[in-house]
Amino acid sequence: MDILSKYRMLMMLLSAVGQIHGRKKLQKMVYLLQEAGCPFKEEFNYHLYGPYSEELAIKVDEMKFLGLLEERIEATTSGYKQYIYSLSDLGRQYLAATPKNTFRIPPYFEQFAKELARYDARTLELMATLRFLRKMNYSDSEASEYVKILKPEQEYKDDEIRNALDFLNKLSGTRTPERA
Repeated sequence: MDILSKYRMLMMLLSAVGQIHGRKKLQKMVYLLQEAGCPFKEEFNYHLYGPYSEELAIKVDEMKFLGLLEERIEATTSGYKQYIYSLSDLGRQYLAATPKNTFRIPPYFEQFAKELARYDARTLELMATLRFLRKMNYSDSEASEYVKILKPEQEYKDDEIRNALDFLNKLSGTRTPERA
């Protein structure tokens, strides 16, 4: 195993989607992909914006330093900084030179990554938070109420929460039973 292999899944994600707009979006995409069975190894804990991995943040910084990914910073219309991540030429060369059988990648990885990339960070935050709450054995109705308490500033509507739960049901393939 070579020293760069710990970055391979993140490089594959960036290769699949082209670029990711925002740190929060990157965090939530990796979390949801990991929850779908993709071999990301980062540990996630609950943070202000939902599941967050310090390990992932460090990997991104290391990859920038090594020249495997590019980070661009653009100002949003509201004046905030947005970080845009893409695979560098060196990252693409490494991926091309790495044997494909190094990791067990689910056949749905690329399609699911592209599907997640279509969502904005706010929606991914909702999905990831609901998934995190489900893992803590909250029922869908409990998780729906709790997400409103945890994130009042997001002002999530009932239909947004229902759509996010439907997406998670599609993700898992099974419906999480409601607790009595």
